[in-house]
Formats: sequence, structure tokens, C-alpha cells
Amino acid sequence: VFTNGIFKKPVFKDCGLSRCDFMGCELKGVDFTSDMLSGCYIELSKIRGAVFSPDQAVMLIKTLGAKVKEDF
Repeated sequence: VFTNGIFKKPVFKDCGLSRCDFMGCELKGVDFTSDMLSGCYIELSKIRGAVFSPDQAVMLIKTLGAKVKEDF
């Protein structure tokens, strides 16, 4: 649980962050690209500036209820 955390140059490298609670955390500059994030609680208004891999970005979009058309 990182609720309302303030990160200053955090390093998450190959971490299993599944089901972590980041509610209220400013995530600007946090690089999640090598981490497992399934089931995390992330506040939409706080993800500006966070870095995600393409697969993670697709997962986030789907979590918001949007559909992703992969074969176009």
C-alpha cells in the first residue's frame, strides 16, 4: 500500500506490484515499464507523467472500459 505516497525518483525494477494501492499518489516520473501491475488501484488524475509499456497502456485503457481494436 502506497496510499497518498510522494515519490521522489522511485525505482521499481522488475517488481511484482499486482494489487498495490497507489490511490492519492502522484506518479509523475514513475517508470512502471518492467513491472507487473495487474489489479493495481491507480487514480486516473494522478497518472499524468507516469511511464508505461505498450501492453500496460492497453491494460489501463481496458480497465477504463474502453475497447481496444488490435487488428485493424
